[in-house]
Amino acid sequence: MIKDPKENIKPAKKRERKERKIREVDYVCHQCGVTYGRWYRLGEYNGPPYLCATYHMGTCSVCNVSNVPVTEERDYGYLELDGSRDRKRNNCSSTTQF
Repeated sequence: MIKDPKENIKPAKKRERKERKIREVDYVCHQCGVTYGRWYRLGEYNGPPYLCATYHMGTCSVCNVSNVPVTEERDYGYLELDGSRDRKRNNCSSTTQF
């Protein structure tokens, strides 16, 4: 009796991914974007030379202030909310006028 060589092959084990807790940010106000955005360091903009962002009135997903101009987090180079910055989240006043 001839055995099929595929019968002895064990299925490959799937690698277990470590679950990272990533906070989903829908919209961000300007103050939180400057504070936590990767394109801002010490208040200075270091992103692409030409950038267009569309703002609308809404609630910031970071500081939970409502009725402020907000945009998507990609317009600030995505946010670093994992504690890598020494600033606290609750220092955002979101009073920036455009």
